[in-house]
Amino acid sequence: MPDYVCSLGFRDGVFSAGACIIADGRCIFSSAFTPEQRADVLGYCRSEGFRLLVQTAAGTYASAEDYDFWLDRMRRYAGSEIQLSSMVITPELPSDAVIRKVLYVTEHKELEDVRQDLKGRFDVVDNTVGLPSDMMGEIVLPSITKASGIDRIIEHYGDDIGRTVAIGDGANDIEMVEHAGLGIAMGNADECLRKAAAWIAPPIMEDGLAAAIRYALNLMEN
Repeated sequence: MPDYVCSLGFRDGVFSAGACIIADGRCIFSSAFTPEQRADVLGYCRSEGFRLLVQTAAGTYASAEDYDFWLDRMRRYAGSEIQLSSMVITPELPSDAVIRKVLYVTEHKELEDVRQDLKGRFDVVDNTVGLPSDMMGEIVLPSITKASGIDRIIEHYGDDIGRTVAIGDGANDIEMVEHAGLGIAMGNADECLRKAAAWIAPPIMEDGLAAAIRYALNLMEN
């Protein structure tokens, strides 16, 4: 997580789509692929010719070729680049890397087709960086979601789901927006998320996040 986010005062987090939970400055939950699951998912992705960014406990691993391929698609289709501070550029994924999530990039396979291929073994969710669904997706362990991460956070603090607020902008935020006490979608969010939300904030580039926080605080105060 970038230092500027930490400087805002956040101490907790649900990371890797729910695979890692930080509370009170320590990891209270961590889920990782077994060696068999690792071999399964990497074998499938290689057979499909996917480019990979692999999220692990030590950072996000990618080959130079796969990373450049992803950056090129980001420039061409999303109109921006995302600098990942935890990137580890290496020809091979270390054999002892603890995998939490696999991001694949392709040009020839719809996300729904990947979802069907891996059904019953892994869940496949929409990417969070704005690429089309036929170019990128995220492969995660079954039943690990941002919503399950919220449950673990509130269980840790002994709080109630009714006091939680979820603010999202992508299709992979649907579970948490529907699950939280108050679900808010950004104005630039996917249409499916906007339909699931209780309130629509302005777009992110129009101070939408600040507006969402003010809206939530106002409801709590009243």
